[in-house]
Amino acid sequence: DEEQADKLMSLPDSDTIIDLIIYDESKGMNKYDDDRLVSYEKLILMGKKYKNNNDKKYTKMLDDIDENCICVLCPTSGTTANPKGIIFNQINIISKRFARALALPKLSSEDKFLCYLPLFHTFGRYFELMGSIFWGASYSFAESRAFNSLINDFKLIKPTIFISIPKRWVQLHDMVKTKLDLD
Repeated sequence: DEEQADKLMSLPDSDTIIDLIIYDESKGMNKYDDDRLVSYEKLILMGKKYKNNNDKKYTKMLDDIDENCICVLCPTSGTTANPKGIIFNQINIISKRFARALALPKLSSEDKFLCYLPLFHTFGRYFELMGSIFWGASYSFAESRAFNSLINDFKLIKPTIFISIPKRWVQLHDMVKTKLDLD
């Protein structure tokens, strides 16, 4: 949206480090005169046009992918032990996605993810981010990792899906328990 575009475009050297800003909500976007701002609809059309004009190149690129080649090395936080790197290849990523889709058939484009886990977190990246893309769900980033800010995000976003570390679940439980006076 307009607020997020303002933030991105105000970054130092944003004109040299950001090539494209894709937006879904067009409200307020017509005030900008910047070729980097592209609507989601226009991005889809650009992709189709590129594919049509470069069909052989596109097909060759897809044919040349080695599904067993390492494509991502994802560091872990070391929550349960020392930090380590998890290696993913194309087959790992696709099979994880379809396995989760089969395990969670009721998730859909009606769902709203509240992203709290950092994107370097394997579950945050491969369940939250890729899952929201797969299901067509909304994906909103938490304003901050601070607990009070997170509570405000819950009120604002009203997520149907929230994934977090055990410490946050304990804090949420304690807050609900206190507010409802469950003792």
